[in-house]
Amino acid sequence: VVASEFIRTDPLEALRLIADLPPDTRRDELLRRAAMEWASQDGPSTARWARQIEAGPLRDQVLAAIATAWSERDPTAAANLAVTELPAGRSQDAAVIGIVRRWTQQDMEQAAAWVRQFPEGGLRDAAAWELTGFGRHP
Repeated sequence: VVASEFIRTDPLEALRLIADLPPDTRRDELLRRAAMEWASQDGPSTARWARQIEAGPLRDQVLAAIATAWSERDPTAAANLAVTELPAGRSQDAAVIGIVRRWTQQDMEQAAAWVRQFPEGGLRDAAAWELTGFGRHP
């Protein structure tokens, strides 16, 4: 509870402290949560910070979390981050679906136009289902 409040009130300072913790799944989850909180306030700065993380799964997960949170304020920039900086796979898929979910609430037409640009396949199908409000098709 204390960590959650600290992350919410001062995500940048929380990130500085969390980064000094020994690597493990709890630390990684705290990094993602703090990055999301900061990205909801300042996506560009958070993305610049995340690019300094060593390439790999943690960086991908943090960038996906940033893109998702950033999409509340600037879905176009968040979408660009997701498709240009995340490799195809689980993290990119999660970010894209999160962005579509939020973007649809703000501007359905723009979200749909973005999804129509996707190549045919599972991600496009999942994003299209998200546009309908029903999420991933069973």
